[in-house]
Amino acid sequence: MNIYGASGHGKVIIDLVQSRMEEIHNILDDNRAITGIYNYSVIHDITPDVLRRKTLIAVGNNFTRKKIAINFEGNFFRGISHAAAVVDETVELGIGTVVMANAAINADTIVGEHCIVNTGCIIEHDCVLEDFVHVSPGAVLAGGVKVGEGSH
Repeated sequence: MNIYGASGHGKVIIDLVQSRMEEIHNILDDNRAITGIYNYSVIHDITPDVLRRKTLIAVGNNFTRKKIAINFEGNFFRGISHAAAVVDETVELGIGTVVMANAAINADTIVGEHCIVNTGCIIEHDCVLEDFVHVSPGAVLAGGVKVGEGSH
């Protein structure tokens, strides 16, 4: 898989992906001043070979993440949760959505595309998170809450 973003949020996405023992092939970033993150080199030119792999956007800003998703010419990785997260089997995770360590998502919740369910947050039953939502670390949503597109 590719990870698009080599800053702070990229670091926690690398941890998430490694917790699931998925293979990271490329780290991408538009900022040419960033040449590496942890033990990975960062590439700046997206070639057809890079586009063959599914990509996960690792950008915390909702507006920027949406802009990248709209303009990206490749395919996106499915929704993925950290090995230390608890996600009920009835939860629907949209494409590109990430669920960080120690987060919990309970029954019949729908999480849209390219959302961030951040570290240690709790989303109770029957919630709906539209696309490009970011739920902050430690936040708690009671049952039946709806969060609109792009909300943080």
